Amino acid sequence: LFITLGLAAGAVNASGSVYSAPEDFFEEITRRAQALGITIGAETRIMLHLAGSMSGSQTYKLYNHFFQQLSEDLAMIPYELKTNEEFGQVLIVVKESPRLAGAIIGAPFKLPAIAYAENVQDVMPQVGIDVLLKTQTGLRGMHFTSEAWLNAFRDKFDEPLAKHFFIFGAGGSGAAVAESLLHSGVASVTLSDPNPEREEAVAWLREGSPGPLIRFLLSDSPEVGEAIAGADVFINATGQRDKSLWPSHTQIKAGALAFDLNYRPHKSRFLEDAESLGAEPHNGTDFFLTTNAMQAFEYLRLMSGRIVDPREMMSLAQAFAAREGIADLPPKKTQSSIPEDQLEAYDLLPAGWVGFLGLILGLARAYAGAMHEVDGQVMNRLTAEQAAHRKARLREIRQELFARGEAIVRSRGHRVAPVGSVQQDTVISSIREALDGFDFEAVARKNLLPEHW
Repeated sequence: LFITLGLAAGAVNASGSVYSAPEDFFEEITRRAQALGITIGAETRIMLHLAGSMSGSQTYKLYNHFFQQLSEDLAMIPYELKTNEEFGQVLIVVKESPRLAGAIIGAPFKLPAIAYAENVQDVMPQVGIDVLLKTQTGLRGMHFTSEAWLNAFRDKFDEPLAKHFFIFGAGGSGAAVAESLLHSGVASVTLSDPNPEREEAVAWLREGSPGPLIRFLLSDSPEVGEAIAGADVFINATGQRDKSLWPSHTQIKAGALAFDLNYRPHKSRFLEDAESLGAEPHNGTDFFLTTNAMQAFEYLRLMSGRIVDPREMMSLAQAFAAREGIADLPPKKTQSSIPEDQLEAYDLLPAGWVGFLGLILGLARAYAGAMHEVDGQVMNRLTAEQAAHRKARLREIRQELFARGEAIVRSRGHRVAPVGSVQQDTVISSIREALDGFDFEAVARKNLLPEHW
């Protein structure tokens, strides 16, 4: 069905452009929605899911589940593409059509998408864009893969401290996962790929990581076996579901973990092989649900001002997975992979204080950005005890920021209701006032680093 609904005959005209007018393209999108059983009303805004292949993809169904359950007049339509040229043509139409709100970007278009974004948020050129949202200033590009994967890992195993990671695949997904690990206290990260050009593409990882050992190995390198034997965690970031990736005569550590970023099939060939070698298999269900819950949360916040309880987003995602038979492997032990800052922010929210929540989320983001450089310099030298002390101190700083923000909101009388009526200038001005005079770097050095450093 997805192949049939890809760039079928007529989707590209004789001149090679995607229709001569946005209206024609929107009509085609509407026909595809009807074929998939997706209701499009007169005022419904459309998000596209753009990728090279969507065989078995559940992404558009998950988003439509979010939109329906949250009573949002939005819909997501899958749209397969074959070339970068076609991808660019579709984005031009997205910019021109008032009914098209943006796109979720899949492989192999995450890197090309950067060229079409007027502004970007947390996007690295070597990893690419996961989401393009249309704003008043143009397309805004955002990246979620790195944070979502690390949250999914922490959800099951806390921090990845002192572990050796081996990543199969050094493309955009593999590089994104590796980047998320660099400042998380890991011992080493090895990326392996059959394409020698990928080594140059991930060279930036070495430049940005003064701590752990980062290296690239060709898949047929004789050093691969030794690297696998010394690894604690294995990750399949190749996108391959039914191909054996393990070298012959492989030996691994007892108690090793194997993660597949794919969520279907339930147990891929990679995980079957890993389990036969003695590793504990984990599929990509939690990663899939977490990534899309975070993306949908951010989309609603930016586009409509609506802030949904992050736990509700994950609850909706898990209900969808149960309905569609998408099971975690092994069964999920905890309730949520949404970042702790967002959950704590919601716990602190008095009824009706939507403006306060927006302020808290802004403070949390500003705080994380201010601490990023310090993280990169010291996190990989911390012992488990030091890391625990550091985490406690960071929590105190975050709570102080929240308290400052709450005091400002209360003093200004910003009791905002209903949901969705938050004024951006109010939130921004409150954040600036709360951060005024707060020296992040000095606090970090004084409270988080041992004196002999």
